[in-house]
Amino acid sequence: VQATSWWQQGIHSLGELRRAVEAKKISLRRDQQLGLDLYDDLNQPVPVEEANLILNQIQAYITPNSLTAEMVGGFARGKQTGHDVDILLRATSSTKGLADRLRELISRLRQGKHLQGIFFQTHPEYHPHSLPAAYLAYRPDPTHG
Repeated sequence: VQATSWWQQGIHSLGELRRAVEAKKISLRRDQQLGLDLYDDLNQPVPVEEANLILNQIQAYITPNSLTAEMVGGFARGKQTGHDVDILLRATSSTKGLADRLRELISRLRQGKHLQGIFFQTHPEYHPHSLPAAYLAYRPDPTHG
């Protein structure tokens, strides 16, 4: 629906979309802006070895007995490359203070030198006992090796 609207407005390429946004002719939602900002980089593959390092980094940030982190998406299905690293964060037992724990984790990840972008969304339906969970799409910054 959104693409049809842009097409009707004469926006037929990403370059035209970028120019329309810069000229403030259209505005994007946060997720759309993130996708536009990261489009070129998202076309560069992330190897499974880097995905595993990212998961290990996130697990190192987690306070024991508060959250678990597991790989989901393509890497969990055995793919050797991907365009981002999908991680599911779950509360281990208590939801008390969960929002604060998630905010702290995201803050620590954003301070890291290797992080380019995070898409973060809570999904209570992921956990069988209705404890909150969060989906994290983590994209490393290729300018920091």
